[in-house]
Amino acid sequence: MKLRLLIIVLLAMFAFSCTDKLTNVNSATDMNYWTPKNLTITPLSPTSIMLSWEKVSGNYQGFKISRKVGSGAWQEDIATVGVNVTEWIDNNAPYGTNYSYRVKAYAGDNYSNYVEKGEKLLFSTPRHLTITPHSATSLKLIWTDTNQFEQGYKISRKVGDGDWEDDIATVGANVTAWIDYNARYGAIYAYRVKAYAGDNYSSYVERNQVFILSAPTNLLVNQQTATSLKLTWTGTNQFEEGYKISRRVADGDWEDDIATVDANNSQWTDNTINSTQVFQYRVRAYYQSDYSDYSNINAYLPNFVFVQGGTFQMGSNSGDGYEQLVHSVTLSPFYINKYETNQAEWQTVMTGNNNGISPTPSYFFDYPNRPVERVNWYATLVYCNRKSIQEGLTPCYAKNGDTNPNNWGIAPVDHYAYWYDITCNWSADGYRLPTEAEWEYAAIGGNQSNNYTYSGSNNADDVAWYDGNSSYRTHDVGTKAPNELGIYDMSGNVYEWCWDWYSSSYYSSSPTNNPTGPSSGSTCVFRGGSWSYTVHGCRVTNRFNNSPGNSYYGLGLRVVRTIQ
Repeated sequence: MKLRLLIIVLLAMFAFSCTDKLTNVNSATDMNYWTPKNLTITPLSPTSIMLSWEKVSGNYQGFKISRKVGSGAWQEDIATVGVNVTEWIDNNAPYGTNYSYRVKAYAGDNYSNYVEKGEKLLFSTPRHLTITPHSATSLKLIWTDTNQFEQGYKISRKVGDGDWEDDIATVGANVTAWIDYNARYGAIYAYRVKAYAGDNYSSYVERNQVFILSAPTNLLVNQQTATSLKLTWTGTNQFEEGYKISRRVADGDWEDDIATVDANNSQWTDNTINSTQVFQYRVRAYYQSDYSDYSNINAYLPNFVFVQGGTFQMGSNSGDGYEQLVHSVTLSPFYINKYETNQAEWQTVMTGNNNGISPTPSYFFDYPNRPVERVNWYATLVYCNRKSIQEGLTPCYAKNGDTNPNNWGIAPVDHYAYWYDITCNWSADGYRLPTEAEWEYAAIGGNQSNNYTYSGSNNADDVAWYDGNSSYRTHDVGTKAPNELGIYDMSGNVYEWCWDWYSSSYYSSSPTNNPTGPSSGSTCVFRGGSWSYTVHGCRVTNRFNNSPGNSYYGLGLRVVRTIQ
């Protein structure tokens, strides 16, 4: 009986083991261990995506793939592949939306967990759109491709304030440049570029181009002879036909287009000048009937020297301590008077002032062509603004924002009295004192410098009036030899006020570009040596200082003007 029961049990177990149902072999719990791994999604074309994954060991039949497009519902089991397949291509997935995929292993009615991944298959915007003039009637667009499988690009355009002209051009997928041959000078153009595939589009990349003639820049005027001036400028266009030059003599009207030069020229010489008059010039580019704006206005000023900007080593390592340290300074171009301001000029400008300043202050009075002296720093600022106003120029100096010295009150003369609120407009075209750096650069001869000890020579007697040769008096301006730039008396005759407040340590902290001195101080700089002082003071690097309210019979001024 026991044997029979044992045989029945064994037969039942054998029958149970022979079942074909995988569900009895592989439970749902077992299937979860067979979840595929490392699903990747790779675009293959504008309309297809390849899925790849890794399988794990297990007794399953294959894999089921599901998909979701954008924010829609999941499309379950859109594809089934065999157990040895680990990739599948979705050939119905065009660019233009977000796709999510799931892959699961299956065996009969049992399934593993999903491996899931999403992909934003949206067109990205082309980048780095540039617009470059290609000819007088065409613009070239260049951009950077940021997609893999676009069909091409659509280009739109807007002219001036008009409407957008959509999709005026289409180029292929491998093209990242296009030329608009219908874009001539004289308007503002805006362009948009977008990628596309079928009905799907990226966002636009957009850029504007002001396709009008831009004004020439850096107009300079240099005297060539007593009757000729040479103009030079910098062109800023690629396809202008040439340039038109206009001129104004003294306070007269502008004479427009007195000369025309072709596009390959950026200079012109006026051979019809009178060197005793002021000549102003401006230049504009043209193409057919289109004109640019005018360049900066520049001028020939009688008795002024053009100082080309540049970089120089300011100071001296062998001079007095306050001339150190030698440091590099870069200056913009400027005009400086060939001569120290003489008594006649001072009297003409300062007669009638209400600032308590004498129009005839000089110790050596009644010598019209000798330099004016016994003028303090405050008085020189009044002189500069009065002269600017009298000649219709923009004054450089302002007290409490007011450039009219008639409203400034009495100029201080006390050693401890200051007009602290005097400011300088460095872009104004009026007269002003040189900065200390401008003064030294002009004194050494600017970019023509021979690095002389004195301004124009290593022999002081050639260029300077000082106590050893002056007979203890001033002399008419311009009676010694000039320096390399044609400037007189920058060594000797009288000292000359500069704009800067004085600091013995300023050279160690001076800015490199166009330094204007410390922001405040108790004394101001003057430079150049004097008829009453030793030859040592005539050296171009020597520095002096005095209270701005003090005057002295060996101290005058020389004026400069900013290049416009």
